[in-house]
Amino acid sequence: MKLGCLSFLCLVFTCTAWAQKATIRTCDQPLICVTEKDSVYSLCVKVIIPAGHCPITNYTISWGDGRKDEFTQTLDYSKDNEITRTHTYSLGEFTRSCGTGVDYNLELRTDNACQPPVDTDIFPITFKSSPRAQFSVPDICQENAVRIGNTSCPSRNEMTYKWDFGDGGTSTDIYPTHIFSSSQDAYKVTLSATNSCGTTTTTHTISTRKTPLAQIRPNGVKIMDGDTLVCLENGGILTLDGTVSLGSSRYQWQISGGAYSLVQNTSLTSSVLRVQLKELTSYQFTLVALNDCATSSPRTIRVRTVAKPELTIQHQPSVCTPIRYRIPNPNPNARYFVNGQPLSAGQERELGFSPQPYIITAELPYACGTYAPKPDTFYVREVRSLKILSPSRDTSLCLGTKLLPLTTSETWGNWQGEASLLSQQSGKTYFNPKTAGTYPYRYVLGEGECRTEVSVTLTVLTAPESATFTPSVREGCTPLNVTFQPQAAQRPGFTSEWSFGSVSTSNEHAPSTRLENTTTDRRRFLITHTLKNTCGTKRDTLTIVVKPLPKAGIGVDSTSIRCAPARFLFSNLSVGKAGASVWKFGDGTPEVHSSDDTVAHVYASRDQLQTYTITLTAKNECGANEATAQVKVSPSTAKPLFSMSESVVCPGAPVQFTDATVPVATRWLWRFGNEGTSTEQNPTFAFQKPATAYIITLVAVTPCGTDSTQKRIQTSIRPQASFSVDSLACIGQPVRLVNTSDLTQTQLTGFLWDLGNGTLDSAQVSPQLSYASGGTKTVKLTVFGTPRSCAALTLQRTIQVREAPKAAFSVGETFCSSIPVKLTNASVGATDYQWYLDGALVSTGEHPEVAIPSGVHQLSLKAAYLSVCSDSTTEATAVQMDSCWVGVPEAFTPDGVGPSTGERMTVFGNKLEKVKLFRVLNRWGNTVFENKDFTPNDRELGWNGKDSQGNAMPADLYLYELIYTYGNRENEPNRKAGTFYLLRNK
Repeated sequence: MKLGCLSFLCLVFTCTAWAQKATIRTCDQPLICVTEKDSVYSLCVKVIIPAGHCPITNYTISWGDGRKDEFTQTLDYSKDNEITRTHTYSLGEFTRSCGTGVDYNLELRTDNACQPPVDTDIFPITFKSSPRAQFSVPDICQENAVRIGNTSCPSRNEMTYKWDFGDGGTSTDIYPTHIFSSSQDAYKVTLSATNSCGTTTTTHTISTRKTPLAQIRPNGVKIMDGDTLVCLENGGILTLDGTVSLGSSRYQWQISGGAYSLVQNTSLTSSVLRVQLKELTSYQFTLVALNDCATSSPRTIRVRTVAKPELTIQHQPSVCTPIRYRIPNPNPNARYFVNGQPLSAGQERELGFSPQPYIITAELPYACGTYAPKPDTFYVREVRSLKILSPSRDTSLCLGTKLLPLTTSETWGNWQGEASLLSQQSGKTYFNPKTAGTYPYRYVLGEGECRTEVSVTLTVLTAPESATFTPSVREGCTPLNVTFQPQAAQRPGFTSEWSFGSVSTSNEHAPSTRLENTTTDRRRFLITHTLKNTCGTKRDTLTIVVKPLPKAGIGVDSTSIRCAPARFLFSNLSVGKAGASVWKFGDGTPEVHSSDDTVAHVYASRDQLQTYTITLTAKNECGANEATAQVKVSPSTAKPLFSMSESVVCPGAPVQFTDATVPVATRWLWRFGNEGTSTEQNPTFAFQKPATAYIITLVAVTPCGTDSTQKRIQTSIRPQASFSVDSLACIGQPVRLVNTSDLTQTQLTGFLWDLGNGTLDSAQVSPQLSYASGGTKTVKLTVFGTPRSCAALTLQRTIQVREAPKAAFSVGETFCSSIPVKLTNASVGATDYQWYLDGALVSTGEHPEVAIPSGVHQLSLKAAYLSVCSDSTTEATAVQMDSCWVGVPEAFTPDGVGPSTGERMTVFGNKLEKVKLFRVLNRWGNTVFENKDFTPNDRELGWNGKDSQGNAMPADLYLYELIYTYGNRENEPNRKAGTFYLLRNK
């Protein structure tokens, strides 16, 4: 039971401690009084946290005016705590309107470290206007009740009032009515206004009013013979002052009699009336004075307008001879003067030559004074040479500059031209450049026959009056095309200078320009227009605002290359954007419209490195701008791939290996059989051994995986080129190129002949050709293997091509068919010869002797140069020949047995003249018998089968050699060799 009770007590204690929440209160009273001077008010509050409160992690105070105060505070929760905060309220509109009051709820929110996690407390406050005592009182009329207007604030149902009327009377009404006695001219009225914020008092002095008395004081008039006159020649302005009236606070005027206009902002209710009278007549003016109590009797005055009289002096032209002068058409009431001397009407006066002018003046008295018309001036002078001294030529002046004196060599004439610009000072004429324009002037001396004149042109130039201008647009989006129109019209002599905010300039009258804002903020261009001429300069400026286009920008969190599936967080770094931006992620997913600062997107990649282009479109009122960024997503596995420039390669030839791994690898390891390695992405390697197979291994490392693959490459055998060709050839004759390369190689893929005459041949293995011109020809042969790039070194040979030889011959004397006929060779350009008899080759000598049988025969010669170039010629020759022959038996037997019996071996023949040599040799080339210079057909002179020692030679095959001559050809011996058998019986 005790334990249970203890648990209960702990539970009660815990709940009680948690029930004591944090509260918020003002440092002073919750009712706050403010005056019209309190446009802002700083409020102090206290946050009260009782001891034992659960720790608070965050405080939020909502002030009730849309603003918040968030803060944290480290406290000792074992004791009571107070936190003081201040906040400034903007009360300008409330205090100006003198409102009754404005309420705010102070809300405290605490985030607790334990349950409940959130707690709130609300405390109301009120701002109230302090009283403002205000009232208005009309005029106090004698013995009449007056209602007083109360304009105090704030609202009257929250206010109490106390009136003191200054005559002992009081009231607490809002709008009191009171009767003031007539014993005083003025009373002091006091009002006290009270509400919960205090009391204010105000006092006004109020005068009592009686019946007013209207009075008028005129100004600008003349009094003559009891008449009140206004002279029109002075403008006809009449001032009537009604303020001299007694007891008046308001006025009412009436005007009759003629046309008029009120001037100087006066009206028929003004206290002082200013009126311009416009007709020559009598006017009546009536004034009634008023106050809040009564109206006066009318007060009237009458005035008469007077105009100046009509009087002119008829002009007397200047003359060049003396004259008798009288006043033409004189006014009988006027007085006339010549150079100040009186001249009666009808009186004549002799006027002679004078360097000074004659001046005729007049005076005419009238009601407003004496009227003097414009004098008449003329000269009586002799005519002399006339010229203008100043200015000496046509002149331009600036408007408003000093007077220009006009002087001439004679001074008694007059200037004619724009008279309003001429003035007289001390008897001299001056031109006043007060009006712009061009003014021609003439100085005229005399009239009629006496007249002479000179002229000058004066031009008055104005300084620019204004450089103001109007743009076609004051604000817009970039690029902004603006046209500027000056207020001043374009005139000669004026130049415009424009500056467009340090961007460009112009001297056109109404220029146009293009303003571009490449920043991210609104840019102000100061436009300056300077208008000037020789007389001055004016300058005006204004500002053109050019709004920027948005500037899109993309930020990518962390790395821009990742493994699939990859989640990226993109930041919107755009400036000048308005509203939602458009995201396109480049993977076919729908575009996203978002105003958030960041967006997330997940990318996938199946089997290769994917590059995705992210496009962000930022917009504002001026348009849109795009920014792009790229991210790369790699698949989680690697797939190594590669290609080789050749699968069969020539030894020593470089092979290009190209990585095609998907996704793109970041590291590589290549193994080229056992001949080498590489870590390049796309290495080049040369294999040296011919007819060898190599295994190529690629180990590829991608950002997200590693794997390897292999391929096989075969080296071939480099072929050898070989061919033969005669080193000599003749023009137009066939040349045979014999390809002696090893054609049995299965890896051969072709041949290429360069024939030395500009012709290439890859179709024939051993081509045949002829050359059309002589000279040295270089023939080249290239043999291609497998691959075709595996070619043999090109073999080349040279051929000397020359003219072909010319064959010619003649036949010598012949008599014996068995004795060769001597042939005389007459060929040109040949080194080799072939002689043919009836188509059969009979000799290759240059001048041979040929045996020709009896009868008619076809004899031909083929002449060649070094057995290459050839030519042939043929003759038909009839030769009568004897039968000439020589012979040796094929066998003999010294002992008389066998095919040739007898004891000796000798030489036989027909027409033989002499045997110069008969020699017998055994099979070893040793001479066993020899006889010289003997007669043929004589056995006794032959060989008996024995050697020189008398020893019998064995049966065997023996060789013989003969040298002999026919008939009369003793000096032309013939030679013959052969074999025979020596036979024996035992």
